[in-house]
Amino acid sequence: MTLLLLTPNPWAVLGLRHVGKTVRIPERGVHCTMFFVLTLLMHASRWRVGKKTLWCALVGYGIMTELLQWFVPPRTVEWPDAMENIAGIALGTLVFRLAGRVWPCAAKGAAASGPKLASFDDDP
Repeated sequence: MTLLLLTPNPWAVLGLRHVGKTVRIPERGVHCTMFFVLTLLMHASRWRVGKKTLWCALVGYGIMTELLQWFVPPRTVEWPDAMENIAGIALGTLVFRLAGRVWPCAAKGAAASGPKLASFDDDP
């Protein structure tokens, strides 16, 4: 993700050089989507840090990658992009927490009270 955020043409890195020339991608929403997915993955990874630490790390990463774009011509620092990064983080956190309320064992791991999955070791 860092590579995509800090290259002059992120589409070329993905092998999609024609994007932007022949295919029009909306400018807004890309950063939000990327940070939404990153946030869901970070929460699901069970990285053993506090919620505030995780939030600060993600927001810091979002702001720093936006500021580092100043050194990558033709990329520019755009505060709406930084706000999209933060919106994606907030949305990803909200979705993860709501999913944890709907499916408690999804947010807390396999709980003892959750359903037991069948395995080949179980006797019939």
